[in-house]
Amino acid sequence: MLPLHCADSNENYADELVAMTLLPILIGLLICLAWGVAKWRGWNFNGLQYILILLHLVYPSVSSQILNAFIVDDDFGDAGPNSLGLESSFMAVDYSIATTSKTYNFVAIYAVIMVFVYPLGIVAFYASLLLANRRHLSPKHNSQVDLKARPAHLRFLYGAYAAELYWFEIFETLRRLALSGGLVIFGNGSIMQVVASVLICMLSIKMYSYFQPFESASDNLMQEVAQYQLFLVLFTALLIQATAAEDGGGSSTGALLIVVSFIGPVVAIAAQYWSDEQSDPDEADEADEANDEANEDEFVSGPVSSGKESTVEMVAPKSALSLEGNEDEGAVEVEEADYTVESFQNFFFGKLDEEATTTTL
Repeated sequence: MLPLHCADSNENYADELVAMTLLPILIGLLICLAWGVAKWRGWNFNGLQYILILLHLVYPSVSSQILNAFIVDDDFGDAGPNSLGLESSFMAVDYSIATTSKTYNFVAIYAVIMVFVYPLGIVAFYASLLLANRRHLSPKHNSQVDLKARPAHLRFLYGAYAAELYWFEIFETLRRLALSGGLVIFGNGSIMQVVASVLICMLSIKMYSYFQPFESASDNLMQEVAQYQLFLVLFTALLIQATAAEDGGGSSTGALLIVVSFIGPVVAIAAQYWSDEQSDPDEADEADEANDEANEDEFVSGPVSSGKESTVEMVAPKSALSLEGNEDEGAVEVEEADYTVESFQNFFFGKLDEEATTTTL
């Protein structure tokens, strides 16, 4: 969500905070209203999935805006009233709001309430939905029937992950919070902020590499590559800050940052090419298996005769019958080797015995 001062320069942080926190709530109430009307009219509409999408979209930006309320700049001026006669402690996100003003008191109280609605409330909401349905989301046998029976209105939370890791969206949400709003407590642009982000990336890399949460192996690979890329970007930013005072240090680290930015797309293209190459033999094997099954189900028809009285046409699967001719006795012994299609047998032969049968022509 864009800051509101882009549209109106007279807006301060307090106005932005109220607007950014109340607007998603208003949209959510409208979705709930439409959901209730749909139930009353008998329409097929589940508003919960749209609410989950809305919360996913606004969570990082709104949480960051809320947590910015707790960052105060105590070193704006001298130790006491500065040369302009103003207080020396202001909100770091908006220097027009002094910490001794009524506006700041309102912002502080309002921000504490919103912390339990957005940064902590959304995570608790996700956890309650997933844990309440954990038996359906992670069935014991993981059969196709059980997996298809999982609640569809929660698919946005668990759909990308393996059945036994249905809860992984909770970790992903906390990771997004830590890399967005959680870093503001270290001060914007500080070295400690970059170091904290690097440590968070290292934890994320470990979690994704250990659990392999996605059903698709290519998705697991791409997510791990994305985490490594983010780690390298943040580590390069740390190097830029560390070498900012040195001559020529910024150009080399800047070039490294550009190279790191291209790692993700290159690996994505290579992984897609490798996936396509690996899928061709599998498709060929599946085609061969399908052809074999089709051949087993083919019918072989042909005349079997003794040359004297009549001709009997026998029809059977290739694997079902073996014919042995006896010219001296003028008989053909039809031995049943193995039969599995009961409907075929009943249709052509009636009820067959498991012993061999002999047809005398």
